[in-house]
Amino acid sequence: VVDPTAGGGVTIDACLVMGRRCRAYDINPPVDEEGEPVRKDVLKLDVLKLQNEKVKKCKLVFLHPSNNSNLQEFFNHVKNLGEIFYDKISSSCKVALLVDTNHLDKSTCKTTLISWKCYKIFRDIGYTFKLRIVVPYPREIWSEKDIEWAIKKRVCLPICREIQIYQKQD
Repeated sequence: VVDPTAGGGVTIDACLVMGRRCRAYDINPPVDEEGEPVRKDVLKLDVLKLQNEKVKKCKLVFLHPSNNSNLQEFFNHVKNLGEIFYDKISSSCKVALLVDTNHLDKSTCKTTLISWKCYKIFRDIGYTFKLRIVVPYPREIWSEKDIEWAIKKRVCLPICREIQIYQKQD
């Protein structure tokens, strides 16, 4: 498994539990108060500089686009990641795209549209859609302030995120 946006290393932990090897990278790996890496197994690397040979033999690339931006920046990030890896992976490799939009828009109506737009971006790049997995958010993700906002705006908060699985077309 290759995780080019590893952050705190959750993918590494999942791979350890499942008995899989993992290569984890991040442009800004988390550091502690002294500036030391929190995890030594998350290597500092810009995804744009990731070499083909590090990815060519992997079975899965896990993409978790940054969601600390506006919607257009998010879609640009999804497109950039999809394009970067399309040329680097083999046709047997799967790409898992985590569509986690709770920081972009709290409305469930837009979450569905965001998911659809991600699908269209990957389809236009040339990927084949394989599977959609819906993953519930833990209950504690929403603060009292979020709930009050939703009540005031009369919208539902998203209760799940999804993982879209794709494969490079032959």
